[in-house]
Amino acid sequence: MKKIFSDLIADLPEAWHHENEILTRAGARRLIRWNNSVLRSVSGEVIGTASIGEDITEQKQAEIRIRSLNRVYAVLSGINTLIVRARDRQELFDEACRIAVEDGNFGMAWIGEFDRITLEVTRSLGTGWTKAQR
Repeated sequence: MKKIFSDLIADLPEAWHHENEILTRAGARRLIRWNNSVLRSVSGEVIGTASIGEDITEQKQAEIRIRSLNRVYAVLSGINTLIVRARDRQELFDEACRIAVEDGNFGMAWIGEFDRITLEVTRSLGTGWTKAQR
């Protein structure tokens, strides 16, 4: 925080707005967005700073959730298009995994088959995709 206020007093624009985490008396962590201004006397000398903090914890959590849902939507949309054009089951599985990794930005994807008798899930042969395959 010392650097932020030093930069603010030096009138550096990057110090006008910043975010940091605080710990409340109740022990909760909250993310605060600060808007800072330098207070100057009539002669122009720095006499202090004014800072207004806004709790953006829920907003950031909502943004993360929206990004996650957008990833899932991109995958579902791509797979829906794929279902119409895939020529066979293996192409459908392979391309679905590729879409999950490339469009959904997932680290890896594979398709498993559920055996109703043994109650086991096994990876379908030939399916799977990782970021390394991009």
